[in-house]
Amino acid sequence: LPRDANGIYDVLTAPGLYVSGFNTEFCGYHDSSNWGGSLAVQFGFVGDPTSSQTGCYVQPISPNGNFGADAMTSVLAHELIETATDPTGIAWWDSLNASSTYGDENADMCAWNFGSVYRTANGSYANYGFGGKNYLLQKEWVNHGGALGYTGAKCASSYTATATTTLTS
Repeated sequence: LPRDANGIYDVLTAPGLYVSGFNTEFCGYHDSSNWGGSLAVQFGFVGDPTSSQTGCYVQPISPNGNFGADAMTSVLAHELIETATDPTGIAWWDSLNASSTYGDENADMCAWNFGSVYRTANGSYANYGFGGKNYLLQKEWVNHGGALGYTGAKCASSYTATATTTLTS
């Protein structure tokens, strides 16, 4: 099959597929591999949480009428951010987190933090609207300021970078 070293390949499972540790130890993960040669392939896994009564979802009502897809969307966004910022598992992570042996990747810094939410028409919660749909998405880490603890570093639902230009003569 064609592979793209700049691509991210995500596996989203269907209901009923059992993967050891899913819904109890993890909700998703990302990794990389050199399948079939020297070309690195970044991939992620997000399982369907409808196979369990506990685990990888935060509300029993789906904002869009598709419980599995809505629950998976938040975890997928989380894993995509981590794949982009730490594609091989040895890049960005927070070494200052004393509660973690290895530190946290950037999306882990805000895991399950949804910030301000609103009620949708069917009574579920959401914090983001797009294309006429509502989503409950985890915030993501914005390392504005260059390092942990600097003014501006935070969990955010969105971020707009401001370009600065310095002219020298």
